[in-house]
Amino acid sequence: VGIAVAELAASLAAREQLDRHTLQLPRHIGNYLVIGHHINELFAMQEPAVEAARRLGDPAAEALSLSHLSITYYMAGRYRLGLEYANQTLALAQASGDTAGEGYAHVAVSLLLQRLGRYSEADAHEAAAINLRSASHDYRLVVICLANRGRIRLARNQFADAWRFLD
Repeated sequence: VGIAVAELAASLAAREQLDRHTLQLPRHIGNYLVIGHHINELFAMQEPAVEAARRLGDPAAEALSLSHLSITYYMAGRYRLGLEYANQTLALAQASGDTAGEGYAHVAVSLLLQRLGRYSEADAHEAAAINLRSASHDYRLVVICLANRGRIRLARNQFADAWRFLD
């Protein structure tokens, strides 16, 4: 019953162009949908949320919605499409001067590039995220990025170098 109600609410909000509701629904029930493996239902809510943010003229909301969509595509194993959305997120964050959003977007781009086997590019995005987030003292994300850089080296069989990031 919960999924049916969520789908109905999302459909109604999108159809009636209740943009704030369309924008917020995936954020409020996204974890529930992911836990229940209802990824297609989440896509059906996230895509209209991006359009709602655009209609509202809210670049921060658009970037966040695109970011969520990119990570959902990552979870679904659709890495190329996720990368397209992650790159859009990165461009929006850079254009608006949102360094926090830019740091997180670099991580999303990196994760998707790693899955596509594009390790050098992925590592460069992790390094960029580290530089941005170190400056704002977001050490939680810095540690995640360092671990990601270690995993990139493991995937490239650079075991000795991986150790310095994972130790």
